[in-house]
Amino acid sequence: MIGYWLSGKIRTAKPAHLDFVVEEWSGLPDKPLPGKSNRLPRIKLTKDRLEALAKERRRSGKAARALLRGAKDKPQGLNAGIIANWFHGPTKAARTDHYEYALTLWRNAPDKIDKSAQARKRKAKVQAMREAKPLIPDKILQKLRAERERTGQVGTLLKGRNDIPKGLSANMISAWLSRASKSAYPKHIDYVLERYAEADSVIAITDRLIAQIERASAHAGGHKKILAMLQNPPATLTAAKLSRIVNRYDDGIAEPLALYLISECENILKSQSDNEE
Repeated sequence: MIGYWLSGKIRTAKPAHLDFVVEEWSGLPDKPLPGKSNRLPRIKLTKDRLEALAKERRRSGKAARALLRGAKDKPQGLNAGIIANWFHGPTKAARTDHYEYALTLWRNAPDKIDKSAQARKRKAKVQAMREAKPLIPDKILQKLRAERERTGQVGTLLKGRNDIPKGLSANMISAWLSRASKSAYPKHIDYVLERYAEADSVIAITDRLIAQIERASAHAGGHKKILAMLQNPPATLTAAKLSRIVNRYDDGIAEPLALYLISECENILKSQSDNEE
């Protein structure tokens, strides 16, 4: 094939083939001029010299081709094939400049990365993370889900809080509940359970509650005017909230708020009745 390239009979070749041939040829010494010898100084490849190379090759983890890749001021003719022949070929001697250059290059190469040590570090890091952020026990998950059902809260649980632990969010709580995330920091779990313990239970919006609000609204002249007649209304109670309750836009209502509205609406109606008498 090489002969055909040189003769021009084949005009195409795989780049890898060309690179290999050029690299091998470049490693060969120049042919001597007529009547002269242009051989450069050579040294015998003794066992000690080969071991010195092999020791640095093992330490650095670099094969000859990787060693020479990008190397500067490389002696003419030196390539990976020549170095490989020192170890595995019939070569018994090497150009002095080739040998010394390769040895110096290997000695200056950094130690190879211990992949097994890296793997152990990664494994230890993962284990440490698991210990710091363990799996959520089924018992805790059941408790969280029960609290969600009782209060109807997930996203609103953290609303307005300024003491939320770093990294905790409503989306994270939702992920626990759906099992999209199976691990959590204990401090996050403790915080969420504490907030649930403080939260009111949610009950269904009853016909009685709606009727009381509607009757009081008719007496007062609308939802906005009801608010002006209520005693110490919660800050979260608005005319829009009353409309949502009456129209059952919300799935439920906090039990204390429901009891408060029933009581206050009864007071408004009683006041009306007293005034009529």
